[in-house]
Amino acid sequence: MESNLSYTSDGETIGLTLRPDRVVVGLHVATDAEIARLSTPGGPLAGLTLVRWLENSAAVLDGAGAVPASDAIAYTAPVYTNSASGRDAVALDEVIVALHDSAEAGAFFAEHRFVSVRPLWGTTDQFVATIRSRGGEAVHFADGLNADPRVQWSVPNFHQDWQKLYAPNDPNIGIGNLWHVHNAGQYGGVPDADTDLDLAWDLNPGGSPNRIIAVVDDGVETGHPDLNPWFNPGEIPGDGKDNDGNGWIDDVNGWNFANDNNNASFTSGSDRHGTAVAGVAA
Repeated sequence: MESNLSYTSDGETIGLTLRPDRVVVGLHVATDAEIARLSTPGGPLAGLTLVRWLENSAAVLDGAGAVPASDAIAYTAPVYTNSASGRDAVALDEVIVALHDSAEAGAFFAEHRFVSVRPLWGTTDQFVATIRSRGGEAVHFADGLNADPRVQWSVPNFHQDWQKLYAPNDPNIGIGNLWHVHNAGQYGGVPDADTDLDLAWDLNPGGSPNRIIAVVDDGVETGHPDLNPWFNPGEIPGDGKDNDGNGWIDDVNGWNFANDNNNASFTSGSDRHGTAVAGVAA
């Protein structure tokens, strides 16, 4: 079993370090009672404690030592620490594959002899494929698929133990100004009639700095503390030239099509609708 390995995601190499104090156990009977039975003195899981359940009848157990063979145990798999997230990562028997538009999905998956394949919900070019290996072998398999010219990217379908670490510290939440985020009945409103954004933040901790949001509205306040305005890397601010050749001079943060100038923060009178929309979207 490899102590250290890595995989590629978005062009970045991400390290995985083996956790010797944890193990994944796949059980034929996946219940807390079965875990307790197998953890009795002399049992194959003696000295191990349940951390959490995964899907596919697998459990993460805490405690050092190898797990002996048993008819009650279908398989074991290692637990790694993901260097990018700092969280536990478990690679079972699935990989996620994104294909180029020109690729014929049926031929690709038949050629690589996957056990099964299903489309990733909400996408047209991504698939979850079941393979015949787990752990480090699954990581190597997923990474190896990136050498196929039909593949945009391929990663193991990791199970990671995300925790609620990203509750916003914005003082406006809960006091009325941001009722759409968390509605506690401010101003006589209906409690919980809101966007449930706090739940979304827990599902995707910290969001992603790689996502760019375009707001088609009036101006967006580029100096707002909650916003990170887009910066045009092809433009030199204030030199009065169209450095990137797109037809607009000094469009550092975008272009004001209403007044045909580079004041992307412009608003009409007291209207701050674009800034509000940008805040909600971000």
